[in-house]
Amino acid sequence: MHEVVGRGFLKPENFEKILDENPWLGEIEIANYGEIFLNPGLPEILKCAHERRVVLRAETGANLNNVKEEALECLVPCNIYNFG
Repeated sequence: MHEVVGRGFLKPENFEKILDENPWLGEIEIANYGEIFLNPGLPEILKCAHERRVVLRAETGANLNNVKEEALECLVPCNIYNFG
């Protein structure tokens, strides 16, 4: 695995740190090497992005068959809808 990517799930606190350190970010692809809907911290990440007006995209690694209800309920209010 690539060292920069790391392993495991993106934690909400790490996502917030990325946004804090890069305030110019307006859009982020959140899927790359895994299934985003298995991440237990996804609802917090979605809410954080929405509050900071950061657009999230998931063009790969987004299998809606694995969505937990809490994450699914965040998709529409947080304007997360661009899944490839």
